[in-house]
Amino acid sequence: MSKYKATMSLSTKLFLAHSIAMGIRYCHFYGIIHMDIKPANILIPKSLLAKITDFGESINLNNVQFAQQVK
Repeated sequence: MSKYKATMSLSTKLFLAHSIAMGIRYCHFYGIIHMDIKPANILIPKSLLAKITDFGESINLNNVQFAQQVK
């Protein structure tokens, strides 16, 4: 473990939380449900704009609805 402990201000934490929420909102807008949101699946670059990764267990609701209509 590193001896350097990075601390974030409250405003930075709120910015990150908002960035993650907007990423999830974007996915949901297009019918994608991630199903595995956890810290390991969120990348945080220097710009602090969170990137959501690992969509291996995600569900595309558009495909589910199409499959139900075909039956």
